[in-house]
Order: sequence, then structure tokens, then C-alpha cells
Amino acid sequence: HAPGLKILVTSRRPLRLAQEMVVTLSPLEPQEATDLFVECCRAQGCKFALSPQLVERVVAATQALPLALELAAGQMGTLTLAELAEELERSLELLDSGYLDRDQRERGLDAVFRSSWENLTTAAQVQLAELSYFRGGFSKEAAAQVVGAGLPGLVHLVDYSLVKRQPSGRFEVHEQIRQLAIRRLPGDSDISRRHAVYMAGWMDLLQVQIRSLSQPLVQTLSQIEEEQAN
Repeated sequence: HAPGLKILVTSRRPLRLAQEMVVTLSPLEPQEATDLFVECCRAQGCKFALSPQLVERVVAATQALPLALELAAGQMGTLTLAELAEELERSLELLDSGYLDRDQRERGLDAVFRSSWENLTTAAQVQLAELSYFRGGFSKEAAAQVVGAGLPGLVHLVDYSLVKRQPSGRFEVHEQIRQLAIRRLPGDSDISRRHAVYMAGWMDLLQVQIRSLSQPLVQTLSQIEEEQAN
């Protein structure tokens, strides 16, 4: 009865339908994120001037995700902006609980993450939790050797927007997802040992490359910079 009806569907992963046209939503631009955070602070009754430098730190810590910015602004009735920025740079636990008038799955970052987590298979859950041990990204070779996650497993997690692929070809777990997923590591996981063994082997190979001059030094330095956090 409504031939002109059009429906826009949002989903955390592609639906894999023949007629589907996927549009990926990126985080807000810095100025957009700043404007949203300030607007939300005003809605919380904040009347004093907000330091641009501290707002910038909050935006960076939340990686410009709209829900994270809204939840961060919700803490302004209790914390100062300086305290908020400092705490978010240390941990995102402040953003685990949020608005009571929203769907249960969208009340906080932990709730949003939990609904995606529960849609994963047990094997994918374990892989995501262990991949979260990497900081600053990882190569597909590292994922395979340390976690046993092959390319199909990584593609599956990318589809669920839980892992993203960088232009360089490396993979990365979004920092907010990383902090939530790593809490779900099994108590008997030996991921720290496997990660250390892999990185030690990687450093041994790097020494060989440096001594043999098998590749330009600038390329070697770039590799070191990529793995700095690991």
C-alpha cells in the first residue's frame, strides 16, 4: 500500500544480501566531535567555559565516537573536565553505564559491546579477546602465529566492526573495544607468553636485517615504529 516507501537500515555488520549497498560510518571529524561534546555538556547544565585543550583530550580519548562523547559529558556533573580527561586517558570504565531511557543494548559502551560479543561464536570470542592483547595493531602473520586467527577469522571480525584494517594492511582492534574485550580473556589464557615469544622472535629477525642491511634502514625504522606499542 506504500510503493514509495524507502527504508534505511543500520547494522553493525553487512547483511550479505545481493541488493545491499553498504555505507560505512566513520567516527566524527574533530570539530564535529568537539561540538557534540560541548552541546552535551551544556545539556547537563555545565555553564562554565570548557578548555579547548581539555576538550581535545576527551575527544582523542573517546576516538570521536558519538555515544562515548555523550556518556563522557554525562560525567560532568560529578567530575571536572580535567579529571574527566585524565580518567578517560587511563581507562574507559566511566563509559560502561549510561542512559536509562535507551534500549538495554545501547545504555553504555559495555552494553553496546556485549550485544555484539554475544553474537560471536565461542571461537571468535576467544580470538577477539586474545587479539586485544596487541596494542597499536598487528599483522596477519602475528594474528595467525599468536592467536591462531587466520584470514577468514579476521574478515569475520572486521565484518562485525570489531576489528578494522588499516591502509597499511595491518589490523587493529579499536581501543575502546580492546579495553572491553581484554576483560573477557579466560583466566587460564597464556596469551602473554605467546605474545612475548612472537615479539622476541620478531626482534631477532630485525637484528639480522639491520646487520645484513637486507633492506633500507628507513624501512626497518618504520617497522619498529609500527610495533612500538607491542
